[in-house]
Amino acid sequence: MLHKTMDLKILFLLLAGSLVASSLLPSPLIFLDVLSDILNEGDSIKIVCLAPRQYKDALFYLFKVSHGEPLQVVHAAEAQHQVIFLLENITRSDGGQYKCQFGVYNGSALKPSGFSNPLEITVEASSLTTFPPTAQPRSDSKGPFWVLPVVLSVVGVLLLAVILLVAAVALRRFKERRKKQRVLDSCWTETGYPTTGMLNRHPLITPCTLLQWK
Repeated sequence: MLHKTMDLKILFLLLAGSLVASSLLPSPLIFLDVLSDILNEGDSIKIVCLAPRQYKDALFYLFKVSHGEPLQVVHAAEAQHQVIFLLENITRSDGGQYKCQFGVYNGSALKPSGFSNPLEITVEASSLTTFPPTAQPRSDSKGPFWVLPVVLSVVGVLLLAVILLVAAVALRRFKERRKKQRVLDSCWTETGYPTTGMLNRHPLITPCTLLQWK
């Protein structure tokens, strides 16, 4: 008798499950709309939930497995049978399995669909590498080792050229003065002091005076 009762309960549960399953709309498809299979922290991803073509203007629900409440609820646009769920700035905690579901109104009642197959999402750690800031050159840092010797060589050559030029000018003036002095000495030695007659004719102008004016 006990075995018959258990068999009836199991049969009742199977029949109830089949009735519930038959009352659900067909399950939608779920997939990622991304260009790369690798998802990193900080990325934004689009999850597409696609219902059969005849179920338009439906409500779509995004679930994360192990969460009872839907993460997002989106109403499809007019004459559309799919929606896009957007997850922005994802982190590693956003990884896991996701499912979607849709529902359409039959009068005042919302008739749901079955759940989609699970979509596995894996979020990798950020691939961005932070480099230490580049050390700025110190104000007292030295340049290449060859700069200082070159600068000193150029300055030395210029300084030597200036010294030689100044020495040449000074030597030339010195020689001119010596030559003038010798001429003056020769003038006074050869002519002696001017006579009274010469002074009367030229009281102010003498050969030595002319030389001194040059």
